[in-house]
Amino acid sequence: MASHPLPSSESFPEKEGEKESSPIEESMEEMLNKTECHFAWRPDQHGRIPPGSNNITRMEENKNSLKQDNDPFLLAISDLLLAYEHGRLDDPKKSLEILQRIQSEIAKMHGAKSEERETLQYLTSCNLAYVHLLMGKPDAAREILDRTQRFSESQGKIKAQIFYAKAAAFSEFSKELYPDALEFYREGLMMDPENYNLQLGMGIMLGRIRRNESSACITTDEENEEIKALRKAVQIKRCHRSLVFLAESLREHARALESAKAPKSDEDLITKLNEEALELYIEVSEDPSANAESLVRCGEGFMRLPEEMRDAQKAKECYLKAYKLSPKKSMVNHKLGVFYTKEDPTLAKKHLEAAIDISYGEGNFAAHMTYVNLMLDTEKTFDPADEWKKMLERYPELFCQIELHILQMQYISQQKPKIGFSHAENALETLLQMKKPRKIFGSSYNLSKKGVRVKTKHPPKKFAHEHLLDGLKSLKKGLPQKQDQIDTMIEKVTTWENAHLATPEIASHA
Repeated sequence: MASHPLPSSESFPEKEGEKESSPIEESMEEMLNKTECHFAWRPDQHGRIPPGSNNITRMEENKNSLKQDNDPFLLAISDLLLAYEHGRLDDPKKSLEILQRIQSEIAKMHGAKSEERETLQYLTSCNLAYVHLLMGKPDAAREILDRTQRFSESQGKIKAQIFYAKAAAFSEFSKELYPDALEFYREGLMMDPENYNLQLGMGIMLGRIRRNESSACITTDEENEEIKALRKAVQIKRCHRSLVFLAESLREHARALESAKAPKSDEDLITKLNEEALELYIEVSEDPSANAESLVRCGEGFMRLPEEMRDAQKAKECYLKAYKLSPKKSMVNHKLGVFYTKEDPTLAKKHLEAAIDISYGEGNFAAHMTYVNLMLDTEKTFDPADEWKKMLERYPELFCQIELHILQMQYISQQKPKIGFSHAENALETLLQMKKPRKIFGSSYNLSKKGVRVKTKHPPKKFAHEHLLDGLKSLKKGLPQKQDQIDTMIEKVTTWENAHLATPEIASHA
């Protein structure tokens, strides 16, 4: 499993005029860092997330999407993460309020399993102790910690639930932490293989990692690890959430087999996977109790199935039902915007603007990218540079940053190579911080030497570093005075490529 050193007493920077920690406080923090809780894990510090980034609205949205499952344990785990986020953003009073509410509700969770209640009691108590320490009350922190019953080595199910909470926390802050979250899911499943949340979480995480690293990076076995985990989750608990994620995985698996030009013997398997996915989408979409997120996923599924199974009318019905349930939800407006892009660009713009409205949260990067592309397609005077600049400030994650730098490099380099070169420098700086390769589409437009916007017929999807290499080679022709500097940059990209695409699985898809 990925190793994460315990945070030091220097992890939380002091404010101006703040008194230095006393030996008692330092001793207390050392004790707390040996516990298992969010303030000891500090997942944000492993994903290079800027300290000022705020994830409250997104975390609250994620919590709301879980309410339909009526699972008090999952809701409490979401609240624990919210309590940590408030503490991270220097609001320990709000953290304290949330944690005290969780603690008062644990005894009332009659539908929760005993190991779930014990897990919540332990995590809540340790987080509460940490919050008291942050508020300058080490004695209160020690008193809570002294009352906290440490789970015994034999209580595997409790440890498994703690691994679930840890995986959920790490996956929230950065796509770079997805592999770490995956290992926590696996550790938990070793202790409790019948745990629904762990099986579903592992299946979802495998899918996210697959999409981030390479859309075609999926095994050709019918029952790969991702599908196995999701089938097991459905077997343990057949509900909308598990069904739509299984359908999504089956559909994408079939598409990957088809794209890889699988042998004729696999044609029956491809059909079987798509038909099963379709049945699952129909089952969920026709249930009147389906929530907005499940309906959106069904709508997207109906649109992405093979042409002979595709059903735009059912997709539209799903999207509109979801919109009626959650008209402000970013995910709903994003998918409606995508759906209307060709049918009604004006309506598409309305929904995409709602999807990226800052008043509803920190934003939706994919929706924002769709919005920029729509504006490029429909408004001749639209300048994407201003929007990309806003996006660089709004989406600090490395995977978002490198895509934005590359798009700007590709868009402007032909007309203004010096500005294109500065974007290439920013892209390289971002790439060198990344631990994983990332596939992205190239720019759908670029400016000619005369400043005329020209549409790219088929913007290729390939690894970001490959786009960067292409851009540097092109810039080398337009900036002969910077040839030596560009050669050095190309060498750095090549070194990074050799270090990060060494595994056969990824290299085969490069």
